[in-house]
Parts: sequence; structure tokens; C-alpha cells
Amino acid sequence: MLIEKYRKTIEACRFCPMCKVVCTVGNITKNEANYPRGRVLTLFTILKGMMKFDEDVVERIYQCAICGLCKDWCISDYDIPELIMAARADIVNSGKTPPGVLEIYENIKKAGNSHIMINDDEAISAVLDKEMRKTGKRAKILYFIGDTVFSHPEVAEATIKILNYAGIDFTILPNENKGIELLYQLGFRREAEGLAKENAEVIKKARCEVIITSDADEYLAFKRDYPRLGANLNSNIKIMHTTEYINLLLRENKLSFSKEINKSVTYHDPSSLGRHLGFYEAPREVIKAIPGIRFKEMRWNKDKARCCGASGGLLFTNPEIAAKAAENVIDEAIEIGAEIITTASPLCKQSLIKHEEKLQRNSVEVYDITELIEKTM
Repeated sequence: MLIEKYRKTIEACRFCPMCKVVCTVGNITKNEANYPRGRVLTLFTILKGMMKFDEDVVERIYQCAICGLCKDWCISDYDIPELIMAARADIVNSGKTPPGVLEIYENIKKAGNSHIMINDDEAISAVLDKEMRKTGKRAKILYFIGDTVFSHPEVAEATIKILNYAGIDFTILPNENKGIELLYQLGFRREAEGLAKENAEVIKKARCEVIITSDADEYLAFKRDYPRLGANLNSNIKIMHTTEYINLLLRENKLSFSKEINKSVTYHDPSSLGRHLGFYEAPREVIKAIPGIRFKEMRWNKDKARCCGASGGLLFTNPEIAAKAAENVIDEAIEIGAEIITTASPLCKQSLIKHEEKLQRNSVEVYDITELIEKTM
């Protein structure tokens, strides 16, 4: 079993309740089995051969956002998110994958995205058709659209407008394998490996020098998971999140703003960028550079930021839990008087905007950072 690799974590964490206070899911369900210690105790009994991955155990293992708050809180740096992902891989390998998780896999396999119930074919076509002339051409900059175009076409469209406005010559791939990070987090490692290696080969042929993406999960996959899946990109290729690249354009005076946004704005840190990669400053620098904005930090921010429930597949496998996690983030934004919540992950945006009534009632809007920038051009 893959969880054997994390025996030290299991042995230590089964005695410790210290990260209980920050657990995204446990503090919503109030079920001891959903807290890190509860999950580890369960995996300890499995490791000892006292239990098996039955239906109830499998359900608990997938009721986790893989948000990394427990790891960040841990003074000994034990990595429970990695343990949970290993347990999920063991579940998949044992043929006990729950139906809802299998459905996500089938969506990615058949339709190329995890958002088969969300996407708007007309909106997607509108974005891609306008940029087909860029598809497959040679350019130093490759815009990897990823799942963004399926969850929120407006984010991809805003990004493309910004690149065009700044006069950036870029290309997009004729075909992208998407959802690799989600597949990996859900336990489909062989499938994620195959898709990542296919992408790596196509990207090598594109001969680009920089890859930018608006999708926080695709960015995490490129930075962390492609190497451990054996999907080796050219070592000279620089991987940048859209906000990082936009920040570079601002510093080099290749992008400027002509309009103001006179509102108070707060930023929600996606787990994929923040706790998993330590990516905090570029989005904030871009937001603060927008004329008129009054930037306000939420009480829990950066490495301690609350999870909105979008990560780890939770938004799809346990939407009720994810919805409550998103509501907690919105409540915190309302508490500081924010009029706009912005984020650098379309998946986080998807989770937050589900509370449309509450957002409207409190006059709070939700945007991706690229959408804010588009409004200033």
C-alpha cells in the first residue's frame, strides 16, 4: 500500500489533535472521523490490517479538501494531505473508487474536463474561435488555458484580452490534456501520469520559452506534479501563473491602466497557489497596482487563509461541505467590509459564486484578478 510510505506520519499524528482547530471539513461536519487525527487513526488500523477500505472509510477519505491547513499548522511539518492522496490512490488501485469520483474521472476521460455539468459550449467556442489563429503557431509565450475555459470562459477571455492589449505574441495548444492535478488528488495516478506525459511532448514540440496559465490547479500540476509523474518539460521553460506574468508586464511598463476601480477589495488565497507553493505576493501586488482600489486583508490570509472548499475534488464529491466552506470565506470578507472578493483560481471563483443570494444581499462581487484588470483597460 502507498500509505506505508507515510508510516511515520501515521504513527505520530494518531496521537495529536493540534491541527483540529483549523481543519476545513472537520469544523464543518463536527465529525471526529473528518478531522486529521480521525482520518489518521482510521488509516492506522488499515495499515495494521485491523480494517479495510469499506464504504464508510472511503467516504471519509474523500471528504477532505487537501487544502494543507493541517500541514501548515503542524510544528513538526507532517504532511497529511500527501497521506490522504496516497490513501486515495490505494482506494483506486483496490477497485473501490466511489461512483461520484469515478464520474469525475469519466468526465475528464470523455469530455476533457471535470466540469461537464458546468460548461457552456457556446461560451467556450466564443473564446477559442477568436483565438484559433494563434493555435499551434510558434511563439515564445504559450498560454495553457486548462480547465479554466470550461469552468469560467470569461477568465480565459479576460486573460487573452490582457495579452493582446499588452502586445504579447502568444500561442495556445491545439489540444490540451486538462484536469491532471484533480486526477492526481483523487488517486488516479496512472491516468494523470499518462496525460501529463502527453502534454509534455506536445509542449516540447511547441518550442515555447514561457508557459502561463490562469488555472491555479494546472499551475500546481506543472510546478509540482509533472516532475514526480515523470512528465519532463524542457528545463529552460519558465512556468508562470497569469498574475505573476501580469506583474512582470507592469514592472516592465508593458501594461498600464486607464480606468479606476473605486471599491474595497480583498483577496482569497487559493490553496493550490498559496500553501502548496508559497505563491502569495504577485496577486497582491497586481491588485494593489489597480488605480482606486482599497485593498483589505481578511483576518485569515496567506498561509493561514481559509479554504473555500474548491480543492481536492471536494466541490464535486461533497458540494454541501464545499458550500459551507465557501460561505465561511464570504462571511470573513463581509466582516472586513470588502465590496469585491478576488481570487487567482477559477475553481475558487466557482465555489464562491454559488452563494449568489448572500453575495447580492451584502453587495459583494466575486472576480478573478484578470477580470478586474480587464475592467481597467
